[in-house]
This record gives sequence, C-alpha cells and structure tokens, in this order.
Amino acid sequence: MGRAHSLTLSAAAAVPALATASLAAMPGHTAVQARNVAAVSYDTAVHTDAATTITRSQVLGRAGWWLNKTNIPYSQSTCYTPAGQRASCRPGTFRADCSGYVSMAWNVGNLTVGSSNPALTPLGGHASKSREISKSALAPGDAFAYYKGPGDDAHIALFVRWQGGVGGPAVVYEQAGGQSGARQHVWSTNYQRGYRAFRFLDIR
Repeated sequence: MGRAHSLTLSAAAAVPALATASLAAMPGHTAVQARNVAAVSYDTAVHTDAATTITRSQVLGRAGWWLNKTNIPYSQSTCYTPAGQRASCRPGTFRADCSGYVSMAWNVGNLTVGSSNPALTPLGGHASKSREISKSALAPGDAFAYYKGPGDDAHIALFVRWQGGVGGPAVVYEQAGGQSGARQHVWSTNYQRGYRAFRFLDIR
C-alpha cells in the first residue's frame, strides 16, 4: 500500500490488511502539534444539514472534533459519529480512515477516494462530490488526493493552509495508517508530488 495510506470502501465491505508505517517518519512528512483549530461549539461545527452547503469554517470545525483524539485510531472497519463517539456503521457515521475523515468533515456520506459511485473525488472515473482545482487555488477545507487504482493505494487529506506562502509546505489534517487518531501534519512540496487538489462542490 503506497505511503501507508488507504482507500475507504463501503462501510460493510471487507478490506485488506492495513499498512502501519509511521507517516511522520517519512521524508517530507512532518508531524506538528494541532494549532489554530477554531474553538467552536458542537452545534455549529457538527450539527449541520447534509442537504445544504457547508462553510470552510464548519469543515475545519468538524475535522477538529476528531483531531488528536486517541480514541479514534485508524480503521477501515470501525465507525464513529461526527462528535467522535464509536457507533455501529450506519448512515450518519463515518469510518476512521482517510476518506471517512474527509467525508465527515465535508458532511457527506461515508464515501471513498475514487473506487465507488459516488466518490469524494473523480479520480476513479465515477460521479464525484468534488472537482479538481489547481494547487495554487487551494483554500482551507479543500483536499489533496491521489489514486492509483482500486485497492489500498490511495489517500485523501484536508488542506488547512500554506506554511510560508502558496505552493510551499502545506498544513493538512489527515486520518492515516499508523496513527492513533487524526493528526495535523506539514507536507513538504516534494511530498505533495503525485497529489492533486480538489474542492467540495457544496462548500462556500
């Protein structure tokens, strides 16, 4: 599985074994303490209507509920509520992997990076919840993703901000293999190669 990342399948689907290599130990992938996470109430961050658009601050607020929670370790078979409570996998819950985390933040169904229909991104050639944008256009709540075919060789992470200027190192939130929970990391420009940028269709 490439870069210790994995692709979300449907909540009930069987999945292959997970890779557990530490992302923080990889060149260009730096772990940093979470910061600048907006202090928001549960109601404003999590309780949003799935049938409406969502703001960028709501996306980052929802992602912040899972950020650094050690009770939400990476899993392709365990689901949680947006507030971070473990629950049986059903509508309104999200799997604790990369796609589940972004699905939760964007407040859409628990969708995959690109192997099922609909999907978070159009990388798998299916109907999508996002459109591709240039990396220079990335704004808080957008996403980095790569996809190399069905299986585990895919990953998606929320873009938070540039560190030091557009096109430089990027601060991201991600739920990835080898982590005890969602984490904030800094991706070097070299680490970003192979990733493409996407924007949720219903963000405003």
